[in-house]
Amino acid sequence: MDPKSRAGSCASAVLCHSVRLRPFAVARLGLACLVLALIAESGRSASTGARPLAPGFTLRDTEGRSHSLADLRGRTVTLFFFCGCRACHECARSWAAIQRAGVLAPALPLAAVRSSAHTATTATVVVYMGAPGEAREFAAATGMQASSTLVLADPRLEVTMAYHAAPCPRAIALDRAGRVCYINNHLDDQPQKASAAAITAHCVDALRHAETENPQAGHRRGEGRAHGARHQ
Repeated sequence: MDPKSRAGSCASAVLCHSVRLRPFAVARLGLACLVLALIAESGRSASTGARPLAPGFTLRDTEGRSHSLADLRGRTVTLFFFCGCRACHECARSWAAIQRAGVLAPALPLAAVRSSAHTATTATVVVYMGAPGEAREFAAATGMQASSTLVLADPRLEVTMAYHAAPCPRAIALDRAGRVCYINNHLDDQPQKASAAAITAHCVDALRHAETENPQAGHRRGEGRAHGARHQ
């Protein structure tokens, strides 16, 4: 779909899809939604130990293969939620430029990223609010590195709703223990309002801090970010 035709439609798209969710799916995700909503209101000064564990999920990629977030435990993760609107395209292109520049850990094939030998490597996961074909077209149009980016389709928006990802583009950083250490919900990085460069820059900053942390010592340190909080 033309990004111009999807501009401004992020929130309405989620609402339209939500009424079609099966009742059991809504109940299954309700607890995860509540946890994230409460942590999001906790402010920016919470310690590393206050970081919530990101809700687990399994989705299919554009080729129909299933992938679980748990597969990437042990390395930092950049989790994006995109719908295909103009703002999503701009954010994806900004991240693609960061990937090409090698700002974070070197880009590696996903098979290598999952191996224990490369736990310092940041994995990029895109949850696309649409069908696999649309997700494939979006990835191709924005130039994200195919070898190191996992593009997953979320046509029923179940995962999108679990993460409170509307409006998009939503950027979430996870530390190596699978905890949320950053989400763009501040005045200077809000979806549909902040620039793509601002959103991706904050995400990079959060990941750099997370990559240097000892995941076993994280709960003992009073530095770091909770969901909705940035490193001070």
